[in-house]
Amino acid sequence: MTRVLIATDFSPGADNALKKASQIARAAQWGVSLLHIKASNSAKLLEKRGKTLADLDGFLKELAENASREWGIDCQAVCRNGSIFSEINAEASKPIYNLLLMGTHGTKGLRQSLFGADILKIARDATLPLLATPDNAIIQVGGIKKILFPYGGHEHFENKVKASAMLAKMCGAEIGIYSIQRFSNSVSSTTLENVRNAAAYFAEMGIPVQHIQDDMQEFSIGFAHRTLDYAKENSYDVISVMSTPSDEYSFLSNVDKENLINNT
Repeated sequence: MTRVLIATDFSPGADNALKKASQIARAAQWGVSLLHIKASNSAKLLEKRGKTLADLDGFLKELAENASREWGIDCQAVCRNGSIFSEINAEASKPIYNLLLMGTHGTKGLRQSLFGADILKIARDATLPLLATPDNAIIQVGGIKKILFPYGGHEHFENKVKASAMLAKMCGAEIGIYSIQRFSNSVSSTTLENVRNAAAYFAEMGIPVQHIQDDMQEFSIGFAHRTLDYAKENSYDVISVMSTPSDEYSFLSNVDKENLINNT
């Protein structure tokens, strides 16, 4: 059975990620694996839930069983020892998985919590698409229906296209191919080719698409602020971004990506 992998540190963000993973798995008729990486901070993470290290295996199994009952899916508990930076991706590399989910915790920080920079490190080494879910994310009853798809001149852009299409097809979502018109900014030929290829692939997959050109409302060094505002104003459920920098804006790409991941 194809499965979704969800890494948990027992935080509200991880609980949200488990709900989202279960929702996606039910739509796709997949299973879910709930993974905790046992490390030096596990006792402190469990303490916040009124548990001790001795309770770890039982509590993890309880969370998996609750998700199975609530969502009508096969959710199994998995525990590994080591570092989140190696063990999450080691588990995710198994061929049974098609998607990885993780919770994020804003700008505070799976070490005690996940910083945006940490989740980017995991995403860049991952062989799977990674869906980050903030602490206070609203899990819509109808599931993912709108995916905002900012574009750029990234290498391996086709991976983002295929991952977004997979999620859209499973959930019956539409995709908004999105750009921000910056002051005196021209679009490279690489980016234009990426957009054409993405639109053609989505059409081939039968996914509804909108082409959106947004105007920069005020001067900003990066793109995250306006992208998040647009997503909120237009009720988007997911923002699809590359973990790697764009050729055109590599100098600001990492900061923008961390701001997008750490959104409220």
